[in-house]
Amino acid sequence: MANKKKKTLMQHLKKKTAKKGPPPPKQPLTGKQKEVLDWIVDFHKKNDIFPTNSEIAEEFDMSGGNVSHYLTQLVQRGHIITDPTMRPLIREII
Repeated sequence: MANKKKKTLMQHLKKKTAKKGPPPPKQPLTGKQKEVLDWIVDFHKKNDIFPTNSEIAEEFDMSGGNVSHYLTQLVQRGHIITDPTMRPLIREII
């Protein structure tokens, strides 16, 4: 029974995270959103990996919930792609 639930969960995650055509057109960012995105880009250039939510939270002195909110906004505005099944969450900067 557990295997069936696990398979169902994995299928759900794959469907939820599967690419659905081209990314949305980029929308403008607020000042803080741009600051977070610029820091993510710089971090990636320096370290050749994307930062974790904890690293973003530490850099900007914010809670994990706030980091999630900013990442969601960056996804919705077409600036990054995330994958909730992977760590770190960020997969690509568009």
